[in-house]
Amino acid sequence: MCHKVRNAIRNRRGFTFLAVMFLALLIGTGSSVAAKRWKTVVQRDKESELLFRGQAIQRAIGRYYHGQAGAAQYPRSLDDLLQDPRSAGTVRYLRKLYVDPMTGEDWVLIRDGKERIKGVLSESEKAPLKVANFPDALKTFEGKKSYAAWLFEYKPQPVPTPNPTPTKSLPVTISPGSDEEDDAE
Repeated sequence: MCHKVRNAIRNRRGFTFLAVMFLALLIGTGSSVAAKRWKTVVQRDKESELLFRGQAIQRAIGRYYHGQAGAAQYPRSLDDLLQDPRSAGTVRYLRKLYVDPMTGEDWVLIRDGKERIKGVLSESEKAPLKVANFPDALKTFEGKKSYAAWLFEYKPQPVPTPNPTPTKSLPVTISPGSDEEDDAE
C-alpha cells in the first residue's frame, strides 16, 4: 500500500511540473505581446510629438521670416527664434527649443544657400507608423519610409503682384451747342 501512495505522489509531481511550465509559457507569451503593444504606443506618442514640435518650429521660422518689414530672411540659428536679434525689444517666435523626440537629440537643420535655417528634420531612420491621412500642410509626408524624410521646412509663398487692368478710354465727341464748346470760346 505504501508503494501505491508513493507512485501517486510521483505522478502528481510530474503533472504539477507540466502545469507550471505551461503557465510560465503563457505568461512569457503574454508579456511579449504586451511589450510589443507598449512599444507601439510609445512610438505613436513620440511620432505625435514629432509632428507637434516640427510644425511649431516650422511656423516660428515663418513668423521670423516675415517678422521685419522688408527684411525677409531665415534665422541664423534656432536661438534666434527665442529672441529675435533684429529687434530692439523682446520678440519671441518660439517659447523654448525642442529636441527631436525620436532621438532625444538636436534636430538636423535644413539650411538655405546663405547658411540660414529654413527648417528641421529628425535624424531617426525608423519607419513611421503614420503613412497616410496627413493634413494638407503635411501631405508631402505621405508614403515616406522614415522619420528623416519628414521635412519641417518653411517655404515662403510668392506674393502675387497685382496686374493693373488696362482701362479702355472712350472717345469723346463734342457736339455743336454743348456746354464744353461754350467754355472753350
